[in-house]
Amino acid sequence: MPYVLGLFRVKDFEAWRAGFVAEESVAWRKSDGAGKYRIFRAQDDPSTALVLLEWDNLDNARRHAQSAKLREIHENILTAPPEVYFLEADEDGPAW
Repeated sequence: MPYVLGLFRVKDFEAWRAGFVAEESVAWRKSDGAGKYRIFRAQDDPSTALVLLEWDNLDNARRHAQSAKLREIHENILTAPPEVYFLEADEDGPAW
């Protein structure tokens, strides 16, 4: 399963989260091939957000990540360039 892990340093976590989970944003990502996601917030730095997104394939994930629309969004809400990792799941551990 392909994934993208993004680390974002945000100006305002709540504003960033609201935009990320907005119906329009979810629909846009879904139309580009994204699936489920999980949002994490760094406990020691509340302005750091991490997102793990499932994708149908990494080519679609890369296209989305490199889109002009996403770059514009990031310019308005981030304090630093995002760190983005394109991942393939290697192994799933047992359920605990």
